[in-house]
Amino acid sequence: MPQKVEEIPIDKIEIGDRQRRDYGDIENLKLSIEMYGLLYPIIVEPQPGGLFSLRAGGRRLQAFNLLGRKKIDAFLVETLNEAEGKELELEENLQRKDLTYIERAKAIREIDKLKKEKYTSSAPILRLGRIWTQKDTAEELGISEAKVSEDIKIAEATELYPEIGDLKTKREILRYIRRMENGLIELAPSEVSSRILESFCFKRAESVLAEMPLNTINLALIDLREYADYESLLENKILPHFSKFGALFIFCDLISVPLVYKILGRAGMKYPEKPGIWFMRGSDDYIPLIYTSYNRTAPPLRFNTNQSIPAVKEPDHTREKPYQLYYNLIMSQTSSKDFILDLTAYNYECAKVCIDHNRNCLLACPDAGLFEMKKREILAKGEGEKK
Repeated sequence: MPQKVEEIPIDKIEIGDRQRRDYGDIENLKLSIEMYGLLYPIIVEPQPGGLFSLRAGGRRLQAFNLLGRKKIDAFLVETLNEAEGKELELEENLQRKDLTYIERAKAIREIDKLKKEKYTSSAPILRLGRIWTQKDTAEELGISEAKVSEDIKIAEATELYPEIGDLKTKREILRYIRRMENGLIELAPSEVSSRILESFCFKRAESVLAEMPLNTINLALIDLREYADYESLLENKILPHFSKFGALFIFCDLISVPLVYKILGRAGMKYPEKPGIWFMRGSDDYIPLIYTSYNRTAPPLRFNTNQSIPAVKEPDHTREKPYQLYYNLIMSQTSSKDFILDLTAYNYECAKVCIDHNRNCLLACPDAGLFEMKKREILAKGEGEKK
């Protein structure tokens, strides 16, 4: 463990070949340093001629450079101990492109653990009396705090559920963890197909709403571009179904936004000052996305109103929406066993999200031909699994 901290000239610090040069976005780190100073010194090794070799803290050093600072607090070490050597090795390994999601998650968890052990034990020298947090790990590695938290969760889950190692994608891993946490049994593809069929129907919004009791919807989604006379539908059919805890996401044309806001205002609904958008990454297309409810002017903070998500590849209908978009909308607003209604379902990705995350749902497909095609596709998947 380093024994002393000194303020040393930045121009005397050498960045060796093993140090990464791409430090990512460090604006938040710069802001933190401006407000609170350097909370955690960098680590350097003294060299002949009054120089120092950087061993850890490249992002902090780069932030100081960008702020125009001339000196920086540093731990001076002659040799690194085992924990510090491990820390540097892990940070370098994260730059590799061949790591699996699980290997990367374990490395991030180990770095977070080592940082906390080191800085907690040396807390008296830290300004503001702080200890190392996941936010600090995120800033050090140039990634989001949410990603650090998520990766630590994956790493810890691999110890409880070794079978996670057989899963191929991060989405599969997170899905498995959530289902295990909720005590859910993993469904076979044939059962998933059966559940989708139960929730997927050929009906237009008016018919679905006419059959439903009032105040039963936790979250609904509708694409008003499907309806020419959407004013009456929205004001007289859809909005009365919402309790004070229900919410609605509306997709519409840009030119329709002022009228939609006027309808929501007449109904006493709350909504943000400006609509969000779904930007179809990889193209120039975007669709206004309006959030509304009786008790919130905006969705929860964890929801990003502006969604930058690729459109469905080779869609059967121009208004199909991808799994990730449904996931972001549903998970931001609902809890386990809530009821989700998709009034313009051109595919069954909404049902997949609800099945994966223990929600109830009804999908209304307003296009008869598309519904029959999707139904045959679902049945074929179920039959294929049985064989």
